[in-house]
Amino acid sequence: MTAHILPFPGIACAYYRQGRCLKEEIRNPGLHVAYRCGVLQKTSRALDAFLDRAEAFSLNEKEAAHMWQQREGQLLLAPCPLRNAPPGPPYECSHFQDDLCTLLLPLCAGVCQAFMPATQAPSPFS
Repeated sequence: MTAHILPFPGIACAYYRQGRCLKEEIRNPGLHVAYRCGVLQKTSRALDAFLDRAEAFSLNEKEAAHMWQQREGQLLLAPCPLRNAPPGPPYECSHFQDDLCTLLLPLCAGVCQAFMPATQAPSPFS
């Protein structure tokens, strides 16, 4: 008879977040752009493009801020393709931490060679 070893969730691990592994992000912050919140990335790209246009048209700060507030509200109404929730700002999403989407992180395989007790390592979200 062969025994089967079942992995346990690494809930006591410093890298564990909502069933996902944050190891790579903690070790190399910002390296994996694919882990970033898509709604936030889209809004950030739109803001950069808007600022370029505002500068080209010589808008003053008050005019630009007013126009951006209207535009930002429309952008944040786009639903997230990863979750079944009403549209809204990413910071209202339970999967949004810092600027990451925890749904995009790799699944936690349970206790592994990289396991680090939560009390031994600082975490960007604690």
